[in-house]
Amino acid sequence: MSDKIAESSILTESPSQKEAAEEANRTIAKVPGGTGLLSNPELGAEILNKYEESEELKAENIRDPLTGAFNRRFLDRQLENKLQSGQKFSLIMMDVDHFKDFNDTYGHKNGDRLLIELVRTMSARLRLTRLNGEKDFMARYGGEEFAIVLSNVDDPVIAKNVAENLRQMVSDSKFNIDDKTKIEKTISMGVAVSKNGDTPEDLIVRADKALYTAKDNGRNRVEVAGV
Repeated sequence: MSDKIAESSILTESPSQKEAAEEANRTIAKVPGGTGLLSNPELGAEILNKYEESEELKAENIRDPLTGAFNRRFLDRQLENKLQSGQKFSLIMMDVDHFKDFNDTYGHKNGDRLLIELVRTMSARLRLTRLNGEKDFMARYGGEEFAIVLSNVDDPVIAKNVAENLRQMVSDSKFNIDDKTKIEKTISMGVAVSKNGDTPEDLIVRADKALYTAKDNGRNRVEVAGV
């Protein structure tokens, strides 16, 4: 992938974050199958690298400038709209395990790269496992915590299966610090299904509580909020 595509595929806040984004592009391209994901006109352009380019969406500022995931503002608005319309859906809250320790050990540049790669590869896997035309999306909730919205999924078993698929993908992969250093990284996830009368805060609290149960139970696992 050219440097021009790498630069246009993500909104960056600083030269160091831009450098991290470009390095993430190069790293993903080296992963088995990664080149195909990045270059495929449908998958690469629409899912991995086509972060909103229209002036209207730029003006609305709905993307996280580092990772390209949607931001908290967009998430809050979508949750409110879906709940008000009565649409049933599931919310997955995800946290990168021991992220502070990772930053302290390998530096914030590698921390940025890790988040970028996670968002891009998880977004691709999410679409591959949910090829039903639904408007699923991933948003950065804050720091190393992300939210995933599964549209029209009101079955906790299905939602947990999607989360497990994503968790396993991350657990099975290696993150390249450099040519000689490759490490494993894991995520913890909490799942909650929307209910009648929910507010966005209600749903987030349930998913977050399930997330922290996953972390308390050893991390690198998925927990589902009680019905």
